Amino acid sequence: MDELKDIRGISYLESIWPLAYGWQVVIGISTLVLVILIIWGYKKYKFLLSWEYKILKSLSKLRRDLEILSAKQLFEQLSYYLRLILIKEYGRKAAASKSGRSMLILLEERDPNGFKWSQEGVLLTSVPYMPKDKKIDKAVIIRLIEATKKFVQVPHAGQ
Repeated sequence: MDELKDIRGISYLESIWPLAYGWQVVIGISTLVLVILIIWGYKKYKFLLSWEYKILKSLSKLRRDLEILSAKQLFEQLSYYLRLILIKEYGRKAAASKSGRSMLILLEERDPNGFKWSQEGVLLTSVPYMPKDKKIDKAVIIRLIEATKKFVQVPHAGQ
């Protein structure tokens, strides 16, 4: 019988649980921060896979290539991205039939930032018919690229 030992109870747990209120607050705040970081990371990951991110990335590249590309190439690409945005936002039926001035009017109607596409974007409709060597002010192109970026970054009714 000397070899038998008493079974030790769980009384040693009483020294660590229940935790003091300070530790409960630390654990609660840590859990909250972890949940917020997970949600933020998921949203960031989801955005990186979205068409909006791809368009914004393409627009940034277009802005970097201002000195390399001709005005005609810049406006052709910008026009392509605008059409793609309209199709993604409002569907093929509403946007695909629009071209030229009607596309600019649709952009102006749907732009939550209030950019005057029908006035500022006239070059989008006329540049494809201009000579290749025609010089256009880079500030106009930059303004259109920035307006397009803002258009993509704002949530729309079509979503």
